[in-house]
Amino acid sequence: MTRRRRPNPNPYLSVDLKAEFRSPRHRTLMVYGFWDGGRRMVIRFAPNEAGDWVFRITSNLQRFEGKQGALNATSSEAPGFLRAANVHHWAYTDSNKLISGWATQITRSRPLPAMRSQTLWTPAHSRKFTHIRGFAVGPSFNPEQPDSAFFRELDDRVRYMNQKGVVYDMILARTFLPVAAQRDRYVRLHGRPIRAFNVTWLCVQAFEDQKDGRALTREWGLHGRDTTPISIRAPRVRR
Repeated sequence: MTRRRRPNPNPYLSVDLKAEFRSPRHRTLMVYGFWDGGRRMVIRFAPNEAGDWVFRITSNLQRFEGKQGALNATSSEAPGFLRAANVHHWAYTDSNKLISGWATQITRSRPLPAMRSQTLWTPAHSRKFTHIRGFAVGPSFNPEQPDSAFFRELDDRVRYMNQKGVVYDMILARTFLPVAAQRDRYVRLHGRPIRAFNVTWLCVQAFEDQKDGRALTREWGLHGRDTTPISIRAPRVRR
């Protein structure tokens, strides 16, 4: 008996999934889905308006193509999304309170998920740091088959930080991925914490040291803008 071959043995590489969300004020946001391990694809969306939303899914998986639905978003006491307040600071969309107080490269030696959140962030928070920078992945990251459990752990750590009033400044990678398709999928994968939590991000630690670093930084920035509901730009922070 011939065993039937699964049509998408590696969904991270082969499945396209996205949804258009229409807000109560008739603003449309495009949100890309990401692979979350096994045969699971997720679209993560944080509404930025209270009220009734409608959505429509587009996918190369026929059973999802054209699916439509609706949801109701209630108002929240959260201060909103992050916005660039000026050249040196961030602030929340629903507040004039600035985010400052950096603990730079506190995760220099190992990526964030490899550390205990309580032992890492509580001391930083007690010293009044509100913005902490670290790497999102370790040096062993596989761009063709990422570890989904690793990224779920990343979600948990960033969620914990936000609960403590700390914003994670996430360095996406130590170096740019060499292939454009790899970079595109990678930024979509990192949309999972960017769309759900208060996160700022850098493409690489020092783009000036990378070949074609300026052009590749712009490319990743445009990917991030297209896959994130709120327009984000990274202010230059002087130290």
